[in-house]
Amino acid sequence: MYFNPVALPLIGAGLLILTCSYYIWNSGITRGRKPFSLLGLAISLYTLAYAMEISSSTLDWKLFWIGVEYIGIAFLPVFLCLSALHYVGKISFLTKPVAVALFVIPIITIILVNTNEYHNIFYQSVVLNTDGPFPLLEFERGLWYWINSAYIIIGIMIANILFLQLWLSTHKAYRKQITALLLGSLIPWLGFLFHLGNPFPLLMLIDINAFFLSLSGIVIFGGLARYGLLDLIPVARTTLFEEMPDGAVILDNMMRIVDLNAVAQQHLQLSPYLIGTPIDKALAHYPEIVEKLEPPENKYSMEVQGINCGKPNWLLIDSIPLVSKGSSYGQMLIIRDITERKTFEETLYNLSVTDELTGLFNRRHFMQVASQELNRAKRYGHNLSIAMIDIDYFKNVNDFFGHSAGDRVLINLALLLKQRLRQADTVARLGGEEFGLILPETTPENACRLAEDLRKIIADTPVDYEEVKISITVSIGITSSSSVAESVEDLLRAADKALYTAKDEGRNCTIMNRLKEN
Repeated sequence: MYFNPVALPLIGAGLLILTCSYYIWNSGITRGRKPFSLLGLAISLYTLAYAMEISSSTLDWKLFWIGVEYIGIAFLPVFLCLSALHYVGKISFLTKPVAVALFVIPIITIILVNTNEYHNIFYQSVVLNTDGPFPLLEFERGLWYWINSAYIIIGIMIANILFLQLWLSTHKAYRKQITALLLGSLIPWLGFLFHLGNPFPLLMLIDINAFFLSLSGIVIFGGLARYGLLDLIPVARTTLFEEMPDGAVILDNMMRIVDLNAVAQQHLQLSPYLIGTPIDKALAHYPEIVEKLEPPENKYSMEVQGINCGKPNWLLIDSIPLVSKGSSYGQMLIIRDITERKTFEETLYNLSVTDELTGLFNRRHFMQVASQELNRAKRYGHNLSIAMIDIDYFKNVNDFFGHSAGDRVLINLALLLKQRLRQADTVARLGGEEFGLILPETTPENACRLAEDLRKIIADTPVDYEEVKISITVSIGITSSSSVAESVEDLLRAADKALYTAKDEGRNCTIMNRLKEN
């Protein structure tokens, strides 16, 4: 054994990787902890043992260290594949028979290397070459050497593919994590290429792969330490993105679609092949969403109504800026279907403003609309008329025919009023047998004509109830105001006064009580 400066970088890298492996093993992280730690142990064992090999001066010691090296070399592709599978979340492939099969070739390799002098299956011959600056082993490779090499290459290729697939499917804001592992798994190919293209015979005797593999280990475990890869595994983000109950669309700073999950495709009626398409083009069928989109750095929400599968639906869309270290990468749109909530809110609202028996608006809604219409009439100088309708002798209907008949009369009257009024008009049941009309932009004369028409129609339309025809009449009081600054209560008092006048004058008539300007 002697001092060989060429071994120093190998020793430094091996100790560094071994330290990282020890840290990961004891970090408490559950997912991927063991395979990554064992991968680091295999790399460090290989590099440290090779450092000892090139620092040894005798054939026996060199062969001893080769036996140690291959404990790391043989298991390296296994632990690399296991690390990749855990990292990308495909451990379902690791059934017990598969896991056992992965270790068959490595175990055979270790046995054959350490017993090679009895069969020469791994190395056909091994001699000590002293022509260079330090003694090196010169091999004539046997059959199992090539089998083991093929196994290593296949293992590295599988890891490359797994990391690359995850890299391509992950948003660029999170790719730093995966890039370290992908590059680390690709570095061994540089050693293979250097070995194939090396024009110097003496350098062919140096295992250049040990140097490139130590660099690979530094990149991988440096990435683990730098980005906390095992604490925040991207596959968890990918799984969450696809399995979350809400839709998600990721946009870059150019407002182009970077990714979208299946729920978003369903809610927004989008194709998965729209990656890279500007969001305004992709959502051309949803202009109300496009109009409300804001720059990526803004956090905002919107509620939009649309049609999905021929049915109306409501969507709540929240925008979350994607920011890392002060730099904006775009925004994520979270889409929730709130149709059920909106339907429930609409039902509650309708219950709060609707008379249960007749289906007309109730007094509360009548007062709200009257106040709005009065304000509008005063603002623009428009006409506004209010009418109060009361069924004459309604108590007699209940007394002679029963309350069910009375209910039928109220329902029938509500239908007649709705059929005759305009869409802009409002009709409400104010209580008992009393109804109210709000007639925007209706002059006193037109209000009286409408009231008379209604009175005649009601009198001429008996109510069918259990083979009995019940005839009713109504008394109507009307008031009208143009730009007078009175309150809704003033209008209602005036209409109510006109109604009582109609009753005092014999019922079944219409009376106008016009409020005049001061």
